[in-house]
Amino acid sequence: MATKLVLLDVTNTIIKVKGGVGRVYRQLANDMQLNYFKLADTEIINSRFKMAFSNHWSQYPNFGFGKMPPSDWWKCVTMETIAPFTLHTSKEETNNFCDSLYERFSTGAAYEVMSNANETVGKLCECIDVAVLTNNDSRIRNVLQDLFSSVEFKAIIVSNEEGFCKPDERIFLKAIEAAGGKELPRDQIMHIGDSYTNDFLPATSLALNALLLSPDGHNSCKQSQTISSIDQVFQFL
Repeated sequence: MATKLVLLDVTNTIIKVKGGVGRVYRQLANDMQLNYFKLADTEIINSRFKMAFSNHWSQYPNFGFGKMPPSDWWKCVTMETIAPFTLHTSKEETNNFCDSLYERFSTGAAYEVMSNANETVGKLCECIDVAVLTNNDSRIRNVLQDLFSSVEFKAIIVSNEEGFCKPDERIFLKAIEAAGGKELPRDQIMHIGDSYTNDFLPATSLALNALLLSPDGHNSCKQSQTISSIDQVFQFL
């Protein structure tokens, strides 16, 4: 086995939001007996969320690092997402929803493990050093503990804690160092992720081996080494 260290992306590589963001929003509103999304299907909520996320990321990248706490950043995203559905609700009620949503995404309850990921990550960690590298805030540590409780990662590198995020090459170098791989030849380190821009390109620019996870082929590229399922990683180690 030539590979000595694997760096793993998290969201949409080994875990994903359970049923999608829109479903979590609707489920929480129902749990709180709120009628926010009575006339909105999950795709409308998903679309508004993506737009709000993009807007706030462009203004305050990396979950507001250096400008505001991640909880405030996410509250702004949530408020923009639900704005058309909360015109006749109190500020207190809306704030409670935002706070509750932030907490719901603080545990594994809002997520599910990607197909084959649990077994694959477990096997990888038994035979090789594995570090997690994610554009996220500190809540992801609790999520990973909930969903991969039997796995011991060599390091967990979180963008909002470090001050820079993928595709910045510094966060890859930080992950390599934290995992004890600083002295390894670059061709003995592999990065796996689902984004051509945030994962594959920066990894290959650092001369790392890289795999692009593309279950439905939508983000594959001729220049990339693509897998459709995480368990295919063993063919490339």
